Amino acid sequence: MRKLYLLLRTIALVSVTIQWCNGQTTNKQDPQATTTISKETAISVFKDLIRIEPINCIVKTINNKECIICLANKNGVDGKDKMFYSNPEILYYKLTKFANSWRIETQKPVLKEEFIYCEFYKAFEVAIIKNKPYLYFLYDTSPMGNMIEYYNLNFALFSLTDFQLTTLDYGGDPIYDDKLKLKQIKGDFKNLDKFNDKPELLSFLEGKASKCPLVYRATNSDLDMNSSANYEKKWEIDNSKIKSVWDNKNNIYDEPLRTTYYEKNIFPSDQGFINGRVENNKYIVVSLFRNNILGYDRVKKKYFPIWVESCTHGCNKTISFVKETILQITYSEADNQKIFVDLSKMTYSIILK
Repeated sequence: MRKLYLLLRTIALVSVTIQWCNGQTTNKQDPQATTTISKETAISVFKDLIRIEPINCIVKTINNKECIICLANKNGVDGKDKMFYSNPEILYYKLTKFANSWRIETQKPVLKEEFIYCEFYKAFEVAIIKNKPYLYFLYDTSPMGNMIEYYNLNFALFSLTDFQLTTLDYGGDPIYDDKLKLKQIKGDFKNLDKFNDKPELLSFLEGKASKCPLVYRATNSDLDMNSSANYEKKWEIDNSKIKSVWDNKNNIYDEPLRTTYYEKNIFPSDQGFINGRVENNKYIVVSLFRNNILGYDRVKKKYFPIWVESCTHGCNKTISFVKETILQITYSEADNQKIFVDLSKMTYSIILK
């Protein structure tokens, strides 16, 4: 009986062994164990072997077998910043030892973007979710251009078994600190519907997002539509029937335009965001780069939004006064798309020629 017990115990121990470095997992044992080399050594090994600077590396010992796990941009680093890339092509590497030498055991594509800036953050770990290993990391993307108006924050899990990337995307407007460094992103989660069959992944990523200082937390003032900070939301609500000029098929004449006047200055404090400025005795009007048209009424001594619109391409605009109270807005990429706003009557016309 004792021999039978020892035999069964041995079989049980073997059955719970995790062969994760070979792409196999079970649900009986934590695959992470103490490693013998440092992160710095792992990065040095990777650089010597692959000949490019990695984004990040970690070391995990799995079933007494050490693995170096790294992400790297195919073309190496951009300039001096090792975590910031343009048009990135990110690859996953797993290095293991064979005959006392490190070698590439696995190399897989992770993501590839065009016309995009991509920045990676220090968050980098192996997570075991439902007994399967994932590499968790955090990065943001933004459209290439001089002025970045939209950020997408990506909470990412890369499966180390089927090598599929899953991201929880949070996108919105950037909030900068006094040195114009990204402080927070004010927006919403964009792709929750893609997690209907992945609740365990969503739960993990939501936990990471809830602790991320880059995600803006709404305050009571965010819900106050009379606050100047919410002028864009209020304008869009008040003018919800207005379509983009790109969606209009016919000319529109003298339709009402609803706006709100604010005591507080809604012009951007950084002049670099202002793409154009015109003024006369009654008004000052500024055009923001690929963004809104804002005005200041010299008589009322108040600020007001005129045309709220932002996008990556196609909505940069020039402005001019055709009459003292009539503002012409012309799309730089299509001069046959024009908007005329009568600032005294607050009506608009859209002319397509």
